Formats: sequence, C-alpha cells, structure tokens
Amino acid sequence: MLDLLRRNRAEAPQPSPDPRAALRQGQARAQAARQAAQQAAEAAERARQGVDAARARLAAYARVDEAAARHRADAIRAGQVSAGLPPDLAELRREQQAAREELADAEAAHGVLAAEARDAQEAADQAEAELRSAADQVMQAAALALVGRMRRRERDAAADRVLAVGLLSVRTPSDAPLDWGLHSIAMEPVHGHMIDVARDARIPNGGPVWVAFRKALLEDPAARFPALEGGDG
Repeated sequence: MLDLLRRNRAEAPQPSPDPRAALRQGQARAQAARQAAQQAAEAAERARQGVDAARARLAAYARVDEAAARHRADAIRAGQVSAGLPPDLAELRREQQAAREELADAEAAHGVLAAEARDAQEAADQAEAELRSAADQVMQAAALALVGRMRRRERDAAADRVLAVGLLSVRTPSDAPLDWGLHSIAMEPVHGHMIDVARDARIPNGGPVWVAFRKALLEDPAARFPALEGGDG
C-alpha cells in the first residue's frame, strides 16, 4: 500500500512553474553573464594592448642583430673567429632577448584571455537567449489568459445570440414586421461560428424562453425577460 501511495504521488501532475519567477531568474543570470563577458572583454583588450606594447619594445632592438652580424664579420676578417660581442652590444642583445620573451609571454596571456572572453560572450549570448525564451513564456501566458477571457465572452455572446434568434423560431405570420436588427443577425459573417460555439457549449435553443416570455407579457405588462433582469427588457 505504501509503495502504491508513493507511486501515485510521483505520478501526480506537478504544478506548472511560475513563468515570471523563471523570467526573474533569467534576468539575474543574463545580467551576471553580461557583466562577466564585459570584464573578460576588458581583460582581453588590456592583454592585446600589452602585446602591442611588447612588440613596440622589441622593435626598438631591430638593428641589434645587424650590428652583431657586422661586428662578427669584422672580427672574422681580422682572424678572430671566436670573438665575442663588445659589452654594450652584448647588453643590447640580452635586452633584445628579454623583449622577445616578454612578447611571447604577452601573446600567450592574450591567447588565454581572448579564449576566456569568447567563452564568456557565448555564455552571455546563451543567457540572453534563455531570457528571451522566459519572456516569451510570460507573453504566451498573457495571451492564453486573453484567449480564456475571449472564449468566456464568446460563450456569453453565443448564449445571447441563440436567445435572440430564438425569437425568430416562435413568430407567427400575424406578428408585426421584424426589426431589421433582428432580421439581419443571421446574415452576419460571425453568425455561423457563434452558433457552433453555442452548440459546443450545449447552450439550448432560445425558443421556449420566448414562448414563456410572451405568455408572461400577455398576463403581466411588467414582466421582464429573464436574461435581461436588471437591464433592458
């Protein structure tokens, strides 16, 4: 018995999630994702600027290699095959190598941060898509509420229409000419649809109501049409 109760509880329909609660959560996630993407993009931009600066510093040593080559060529001409660089040029060579390593590090850091920026932007785009979807759910809920209200009004209007045209079914040749507002109702484009609505809602024909109303009027001039109690009738 306990297992059956648990199974029934598990199979019971779960309440639908609140679309506005999901929207609020989506807004928070999207805002956080946008901020993260902005921060990641700014970091990647700083890294790119660092790469540009490192390249500029390395470019300052563009003539060092040429100067070292000329020095070694002069030494070789003089028979000094293994001659080293003069102190000032050797120092420039060390600075040049440090600049190369700095550029390599800067490019590697930029690669890491650029990848993080792309991932953060993709996450932000996904969060925005989810936010739009959550907003759409709220919009659909509002539209469904309108449809529900429309259906109720259609049923009410269909009931009034069935009652109104019911008068046509109980009239006799001796009755006064029919007002055009009643005569033309059956020719309105919406008439067929409303009759279908009434049929689906099992709204009964209005003829018997008019028969009873006519009988009441013949006996009591103050009699009122039941469907218009409190209004015109």
